[in-house]
Amino acid sequence: MHWEETVLKSQDIKWEAPKITNRKDGKLDFYLRLPLTNLFRMQAKISFMKGMLNMTNFMVEKQNSGELINEQDLERLFNDSGLPEISERLKRQAAESE
Repeated sequence: MHWEETVLKSQDIKWEAPKITNRKDGKLDFYLRLPLTNLFRMQAKISFMKGMLNMTNFMVEKQNSGELINEQDLERLFNDSGLPEISERLKRQAAESE
């Protein structure tokens, strides 16, 4: 997996045309649009790096301690990595298998 796979793609966004407004207050009304692509790309890179760092630290910690990885460890790992939906799915699967 590559960090660019985590970036929100333009085809996933529902674009809406802005409504033009005219207020009679004697001031110029305009929309300011900024190109945020680089901001999104940088945030995706940082998020991906942090997630990979968490995963790597987890694996190193478990290998150094010699402990087996259990369900609670995985749930904590995914919550710490910003993936709570995977943690919830693991909890559901564990509950269904009991």
